[in-house]
Amino acid sequence: MRGCKGKIKCPECGSENVIKDGKQWGKQTYLCKECNRRFTPEAKHIFRSKHFKERAISKFLTLKKRGR
Repeated sequence: MRGCKGKIKCPECGSENVIKDGKQWGKQTYLCKECNRRFTPEAKHIFRSKHFKERAISKFLTLKKRGR
């Protein structure tokens, strides 16, 4: 995701503290140094980390306990 000054911003946290992180499907990917997310400049692909999966499972179990 490009910001006002043409800098790449993380679509997850909005940080400009990103580095190039190789290519995926022929497109440049970036790694956010703040939230550790991998993404393409188009922000259609956010590569979720293990941490995200753990949070999702935790949230699911919390809601399950509440009966939702």
